[in-house]
Amino acid sequence: MEDNLQSENEDSLDIKFYLPQQVINRLKKRLNEVIVPEGICCIPVGIGTASNGKLKVNEWLVLFSIYLPLTILDIFGDLGPKNHLLLINISALIQCTQIVVAQSVTQEDGQLFSQA
Repeated sequence: MEDNLQSENEDSLDIKFYLPQQVINRLKKRLNEVIVPEGICCIPVGIGTASNGKLKVNEWLVLFSIYLPLTILDIFGDLGPKNHLLLINISALIQCTQIVVAQSVTQEDGQLFSQA
């Protein structure tokens, strides 16, 4: 019985997300439409293109702490089963970003993250 449970859990973690190019283009467009206050790092206009190169640390930070939270509901708001799981995944990444940059993290913070 324990083997079956482990097998079921492994299968549930093997979910692959495929974003059609149309959705990727829409996400890039929405990311570029976000207006941030002066002094906040902007993400590159050509994000996701080879010519743009890799994101810098501060660009990753603002992407996951400002830009994605403002755009994901617009892009993935239609909560079909796959979009729901994708939203949960992106939300977890956003929470991880907040934990990583926090001045301090308590055990309670870890428990809240585990429950989310």
